[in-house]
Amino acid sequence: MKRTGAGFEPVRQRLAAEFGCDPEELAITRNASEALEIAQLGLDLNPGDEVLSLARARGLTTIVDDAHAFAHFPFSAKDFDGDYYGTSLHKWLLARVGTGSCT
Repeated sequence: MKRTGAGFEPVRQRLAAEFGCDPEELAITRNASEALEIAQLGLDLNPGDEVLSLARARGLTTIVDDAHAFAHFPFSAKDFDGDYYGTSLHKWLLARVGTGSCT
């Protein structure tokens, strides 16, 4: 889902700078659940494939569900070894309801 409007692009640019990623790698979503669903639906899973916890150690695609920690702990995109990251901005950052992000 692509959010549009005059207010979203500057926010997306600042969020990307704060998280240490390219703005083209970041999408503003309604919440962490939607962000993670976007990442999950983008995976090419086939019948018989398995989804595992702590999969990164095996070199597998990983999705980090982090609805609470963004901006509360000093870390950036390069500090975690995952492929996708979803967070909810409205929970603790007082952003308006319906804002999350996915990288």
